[in-house]
Amino acid sequence: MRKYMWIVGLSGILLSAAVLAQDKQGPGQPGKPPDPLQQIELETRHLNVQAHQDEVNFQRQMKELQVEKQRAELEKIRQPARPPMSQCPMRCHRGMGAFLMGCFLIHILLAVWVYQDIRRRNAGSGIWIVVTLLIGFFGALLYAIVRLGDRQS
Repeated sequence: MRKYMWIVGLSGILLSAAVLAQDKQGPGQPGKPPDPLQQIELETRHLNVQAHQDEVNFQRQMKELQVEKQRAELEKIRQPARPPMSQCPMRCHRGMGAFLMGCFLIHILLAVWVYQDIRRRNAGSGIWIVVTLLIGFFGALLYAIVRLGDRQS
């Protein structure tokens, strides 16, 4: 029984070595070099396949670029034209600051007018100055209405 096992084992090893040797030589006859015409034909086919793959890759990249271009154009259409964010707040703050400064100056001038009128007439109280400072034009208008009412009586 041991003899048969040795024989089967050795024949398996020799058979697998023969198959591996045939695979390395290629699909031609063993020991014979490949035909130069077949070799050129294989290289030509390989180059044609490579050229086709390059063309497909090029077309894919061109389509991607076109899609990106269209996407950028759509973004321009969707977003309204406006100045960059770095410029807008500065302009808005300057305008708003000038407006608030003007309002503050008007409040002060109206309060000075009310103060001078109270001193000149020796009538009224200092509460009207505070009201004019807080409310502004409407406080001065209210003081003028009350003052006109005092004059008639």
